[in-house]
Amino acid sequence: MSVTTTQVLCTGGRLTRWPGLLALACCGAGLLVSLGGCTTYSRTMQVEAADGARLHVDLRGRRDGEAVIVFLHGGPGSGLSSLFSFQAYPGPLLEERYVMAYLQQRGILRSSAVPDEAQTIANHTADVDRVVSMLREKFPDRPLVLMGHSWGGVLALSYAARYPQAPVDALMLVSTPVYMAGNEAESYRLALEWATRNGRRRTQHLLERLGPPPYDSLEKMMAQRNLTRRAFPAQQATDMMARMLDVGGSDVIDPAWRMAELRIARAMFKELMATDLRPDLPRMQWPLLVMVGDLDGTVMADRAVADLEGYGGEMNIVRFEQADHQVYVQDTQRFVAEVEAFIEPLLPVR
Repeated sequence: MSVTTTQVLCTGGRLTRWPGLLALACCGAGLLVSLGGCTTYSRTMQVEAADGARLHVDLRGRRDGEAVIVFLHGGPGSGLSSLFSFQAYPGPLLEERYVMAYLQQRGILRSSAVPDEAQTIANHTADVDRVVSMLREKFPDRPLVLMGHSWGGVLALSYAARYPQAPVDALMLVSTPVYMAGNEAESYRLALEWATRNGRRRTQHLLERLGPPPYDSLEKMMAQRNLTRRAFPAQQATDMMARMLDVGGSDVIDPAWRMAELRIARAMFKELMATDLRPDLPRMQWPLLVMVGDLDGTVMADRAVADLEGYGGEMNIVRFEQADHQVYVQDTQRFVAEVEAFIEPLLPVR
């Protein structure tokens, strides 16, 4: 493992990243900053995967953070819309209290490119195991929680199914489908009902011409999802793009990000669409927090909740009535509060 450092400024109890800021103080391989009683660091790890791929992990937060949260972004391959949006909105608030570990999954951003045939769920779960094992060794006495958004939640559950003795203390799923074929069928049904009921004849015509899933290509699935989103209007954050680009350190969207996302999504499409994690749920015993948006046009909230009924451990379900797929953007404060309330019982008694 190789470790490099970046700069962080801590002011007034809140973390702020200032590009180009000179380092204030260094401790070991990470940057340690102490101002006004707030001590934090920013550290970059390069983790070698089982097949030799390099995985980039950003550690952000308090050096004495009460827990470690590993965030698995959506996609597959969504570094911009899932990872950067999370880091832009709830990330800074969670970093005030915890150590946040942001894994850039294989093939995107600063993780190394891999052949399409290496983009498999098995390889992704093995990657998570490498990262979790390293973080557990680094933070042996703190709760370690796995949080996944969308595909990242599928990855978290796949990891839990494959590694039943995984050294994690809890799971958090955000806008996560459990049974992919069921979610897509429900998405199509709801969209067609909405279009028919509301006289949206063009949308109805396009859906009927497309036909119900399953589809034989990513492009057809995305066309159907775009039509479905018309039935789930959600308020978009006006500053979202600017904040995401700021996290990525860019003024414009890098075309390479989109190309990598599309390539990875195509490579994993058939395997992902065949995923059904319901049979694995009864064996899972970790505390589980589930957060869904009722206006989500990608992952159907009712279906996602129903498909989790067989979960074997304690489960808490939180619904965001006015949020879509990125619940942490539409209602950031409540999202952070729910995370804090869920983690609190995991913390050691002081």
